[in-house]
Amino acid sequence: MEAVVEVAEKIRPAMDELVEYLQVSGQPQALAFFTEAQRRLAHVSEEEELLELFMLLSMTAFQGFTCLLYT
Repeated sequence: MEAVVEVAEKIRPAMDELVEYLQVSGQPQALAFFTEAQRRLAHVSEEEELLELFMLLSMTAFQGFTCLLYT
């Protein structure tokens, strides 16, 4: 379980930054999707939960989000 929590902690800063960006970017569908991913990430404590999160994130390409990159 330690490794699972360690992986989640390493991902969390990038997820937080992405959600913060989406809050001001005018992309409500992407915000909803990644806010759910962020919520799941906050509760990861077992390998299965981390796997479910990665499965959710793997569906990103199929969500039809408009890509508005930030610099």
